[in-house]
Amino acid sequence: PLSDSIITPYKCRHFLNGCKTPHHFSVPPAPTPLHRGWHPPMVITMQAVIPYALLIALIATLAVLVVGIVGMMQGGEFNKRYGNKLMRWRVALQGISLVLFVLLMTWKGKGS
Repeated sequence: PLSDSIITPYKCRHFLNGCKTPHHFSVPPAPTPLHRGWHPPMVITMQAVIPYALLIALIATLAVLVVGIVGMMQGGEFNKRYGNKLMRWRVALQGISLVLFVLLMTWKGKGS
């Protein structure tokens, strides 16, 4: 019988009227979106993470830019040794920021 199965069966709609017989058990209903802007949970999670990741990428870009400018103004050994590396880091961080910004705007446009 169904009552001996490992998975707990869902009761049928007649259960509220006192129906307790095993042959009235049914499959659970499929989940339906409650509103028009419904998205799967993974998209909602990414939408929550992307703004913070973008903020971190922008702050990191600004920090690398400031260190590079200060190093260039002072010149000397630091600029010779790290100037080109800092410029590469800045370009990479700007690219990451741009990709995160595009993702954020794409998802915001679909969610509204």
